[in-house]
Amino acid sequence: MSLADTQYLGIIENILDHCIYGQNRTGIATYKLPHQLMQFDLQEEFPILNTNFVAFKTAVKELLWIW
Repeated sequence: MSLADTQYLGIIENILDHCIYGQNRTGIATYKLPHQLMQFDLQEEFPILNTNFVAFKTAVKELLWIW
């Protein structure tokens, strides 16, 4: 598992353990925990989450769209 995955799963766990349950601006109930950050050293690795399966073709389309 990459550093990005570890940070992401840690934030999700933190949200589920310490969140505030309330309405957002559109009136939909949500779990909130503001100011969660993910920071990366791009010299070590590129932060791609791989906890979910994504088809290669879809990933390439997304990267080309961003680029």
